[in-house]
This record gives sequence, C-alpha cells and structure tokens, in this order.
Amino acid sequence: NVVSPGIIATREIEALLRRRAKERGWGEDWDEIQRRGASEIFDNPSGRLATVERAIRDRDLSTLGPVVEQEAIDLHLIAMSSRPAIFYWRPGTLEVMELVRRLRGDGVGAWITMDAGPNVHVICEPVDEEAVAAALVGSPGVLSVLRDRVGEGPRLLQGHLF
Repeated sequence: NVVSPGIIATREIEALLRRRAKERGWGEDWDEIQRRGASEIFDNPSGRLATVERAIRDRDLSTLGPVVEQEAIDLHLIAMSSRPAIFYWRPGTLEVMELVRRLRGDGVGAWITMDAGPNVHVICEPVDEEAVAAALVGSPGVLSVLRDRVGEGPRLLQGHLF
C-alpha cells in the first residue's frame, strides 16, 4: 500500500503475517509485524518505493537515479496514452534524454527527471557537474542550463513569508 504505510490486514493476512513473524523471529508486536511484512513480503509491486527509500537513506545516487528517471518517463507515458493524449516532449526533450544516456555510456553518473512539461532536469553528483553542463550547453536543443544544488534542508521561520 503506497498511499498509507502498512497493509490492508484481513484476517487471512494477519494470520499469515503472524506465522511468518514466528518463523522469522519478528516478535509479537503487531505494528512491527506489519512493518516487516510490508517491507519484506508485500513490498510495492515494482519495488521502486523501497529502492528510493534505501537509496536516499544511503545517499546512493547511482541507485536513485535510474528509478527517478524511469518514474519521469512513466509519468509522460501515462500522459501520452490518455484520451485525449497529452504530448509534452519536444525534439529538444528527446535530444537531452539521449545525450544523458550517452554520457552514462561514457561513465558519467547522470540521470534525467521531468515535471509535466518539455523541460528536462539532469541530476548528477557534483564531480560530474562540469561534464554534464558542458555537454548540455553544446547541445542544439538546449536553450539554457540552470545549475542547482541540494539545499540546507528545512528550517523554521519565525516570520510569515508574505
């Protein structure tokens, strides 16, 4: 269940999980049994959410990047297959996507992501930033390159923003 943590626990599922808990030494706590069952037995169908969580926890962009890239492509495939179809991609979109694949083939750790639109966001480690930016600037379909970095994280503001 991706929307809320845990599983839909019918009597049959609870019985199964309690048997597994006993076999695997998970203890008696039902919340812990559900958590372990959800992550070890009933992981989300594609495994993506667990992979993303693990990659973020481990700060592992080489694992996170491919999943983020596939999610972005899947989002656009859904839009393209809707009725009426929505086509956000432009020739420059595909050009950048192919460029990033070529960079990866050359050993550069870079992956794409996109929002609902034609713009491509390339994520990479700081060590690869110069190579990625140079390749993008030299690409005819790229109008501009904006560089960004991971921020400081959330902080509490005392004053109102507006």
